[in-house]
Amino acid sequence: MTKKKNIASKLVLCLFVLTLISCCLLGSTFARYVSSGTGSASVGIAKWDVTGFSDSMKITVDKISPSQDEKGEHDEDDPRTHKAGPAAAIATITNDSDVDATVTVTLSGLSFKKGEDVVTFGATGWATDSKPSQAEMMDTVQLQFATVQTPDENNWQALTYEADGSYEVYNGTLKVDGNAAVSIWFRVVWVSQDGTSYADELDTWIGQNVETISATLSYTAVQDSELPTTQGN
Repeated sequence: MTKKKNIASKLVLCLFVLTLISCCLLGSTFARYVSSGTGSASVGIAKWDVTGFSDSMKITVDKISPSQDEKGEHDEDDPRTHKAGPAAAIATITNDSDVDATVTVTLSGLSFKKGEDVVTFGATGWATDSKPSQAEMMDTVQLQFATVQTPDENNWQALTYEADGSYEVYNGTLKVDGNAAVSIWFRVVWVSQDGTSYADELDTWIGQNVETISATLSYTAVQDSELPTTQGN
């Protein structure tokens, strides 16, 4: 009887020891921390938004006359000059983008009209044709544009007449920062051809034969900066 109790006691002891050993072997698995989850990432796109006047619009300038100053004999070095405008900017180009833009404003298609008819000029000019050439006309009545916030005498640019019979296209290029705007201005300058014997006659001919000056104004905008890269801590 005592022998059987000893055997039973030993079996219980062995089971206890085996249980401890199993716990030690499996303990590393039971004690490991394991977690899982999901997340998302996104990248923003820099906005591009440049607006202003339509891609091509017509501008008509009229009601300009020569200066009424009386100087006695006309002075070529100090001609009678009359400037009309600018009362206000004719248009504003706005860059609401996240990046800067280079904006090019183009003036082209200049024409002088009486009613619906395009004015015909002399081939060689007033001295021989008793009517101005196109070059004389553009030297006398100048359509000028400025692409700045506030123009001064150094900002104005005008079309000129080329020897091959074409008008030089005016391009005013400027940088417009993101979230900024630029104004487009115009004016007309009448410069009498003082120093010639026919200055008054030429002015009078223009007043009798030209009613409007027309031109086409358009613009393009191109990206001119990148957003800086921001590094997280």
